[in-house]
Amino acid sequence: MSLVRFPRCRPNLLQLEDRYTPTVAFTVTNKAWNAATIGSLPWAVAQANSATYPGLDIINFDFSVAPAGLGPKPTITATNTLNVTEGVHIFGANGNDYVTIDGARPFDFSHLSPAPGPLGDPTHVPAVDSRVDQVTFSKCSPPANEPANDQIGGAIRLTGGSLTLNTVRFLDNSAPRGGAVFVGHYATLVVDGIAAGPLDYHPLQGQPRTLFKGNKALLGDGGGIEVEGTAELRRAWFVQNEATGNGGGMSVRQSGMASTPSVLAGEVAVTPDVRFVGNKAFGLGGGVCFDQSGASELTSVVFSNNEAGTFGGGFAVSRTTVTLVGGSVEDNRAPQGAGGYVVGSGFLTPGIVNASGVSFSGNVDLADNPIESVLIADWGVLNTSGCAFNGWAPVVLAGTNGEWNTDPLNPDTP
Repeated sequence: MSLVRFPRCRPNLLQLEDRYTPTVAFTVTNKAWNAATIGSLPWAVAQANSATYPGLDIINFDFSVAPAGLGPKPTITATNTLNVTEGVHIFGANGNDYVTIDGARPFDFSHLSPAPGPLGDPTHVPAVDSRVDQVTFSKCSPPANEPANDQIGGAIRLTGGSLTLNTVRFLDNSAPRGGAVFVGHYATLVVDGIAAGPLDYHPLQGQPRTLFKGNKALLGDGGGIEVEGTAELRRAWFVQNEATGNGGGMSVRQSGMASTPSVLAGEVAVTPDVRFVGNKAFGLGGGVCFDQSGASELTSVVFSNNEAGTFGGGFAVSRTTVTLVGGSVEDNRAPQGAGGYVVGSGFLTPGIVNASGVSFSGNVDLADNPIESVLIADWGVLNTSGCAFNGWAPVVLAGTNGEWNTDPLNPDTP
């Protein structure tokens, strides 16, 4: 009998993109805040930072700390800030419950050591991704013994690398700047609302958004978030945050550091299901303030019932370009520019808003008198296409060299 030889099977191999692979999972089993206590959150972070466990690690919580069901939510009280220097995924929920962290600001995600240089610079260190899922940060603030310049970000300070916040709650946190979160020049923040654990073993059963509510910037900008790096927002709500400076919900600004074309300073992309509701700034931009930042784009964003002490109840744009696509600017309040405010500082640094399909309605001054939806000040430019204005006066030009340009092929409606 002759032997039949079949062709050798050569499997097709699919090359995956470079990625960190989770190596070790550390489980938090108690509420202590001491790295020497095995099973504490500081201990877990110290293990994840250790060279013994390189790559991306996981921190989760067992049922004694994060019980499933409808009982009281567990709370861990932080007494100092943990510096996260390696990529880590922190998953804080079982069932419908979120682990709550209060007290001192618990996390500084730095991920970069030594200090980074610009992309292409020999001192630049590649970013490492981290992620936090389903954790509540409540009434956190920077430790009192920190230097004044470090007291930024009430719950999280992100100074390097990339961090994703997924279905996280920030409630009543405070800091001099960045009431809940501060994003540094070389850092990237992604905010989303689809909860999923490693390999999707923590299915979403609770609130499907990341929530910033009741946070305060006590001495400066960004009641909810202050962004000096880059950020991408999806499925995030900013509710009743407050800033003594600019940007009650969020402030986007340059850090003052030298920037190259590869390193964007203060740039934000916002996609649907992002809302700024009931935020307040004593300066500019009750909902959001963009000041001398990178170009930003907001799609289908709602600005509602925000208030500014000076200009721009819904938003303020100064010396940068912001694109609004769809969405609404409604029932906001400010002494001038109740819906929005656009200003520049000269020919080379105009303030530009490109708005298409945006609905403006019900924007009033602080005494609830109807006023202009958008105020264009010196060197401000507003380009509108297919927007709807329902108010006393849609746009008012003030100062010098301000422009309002409409699209004749897609006219606005009153």
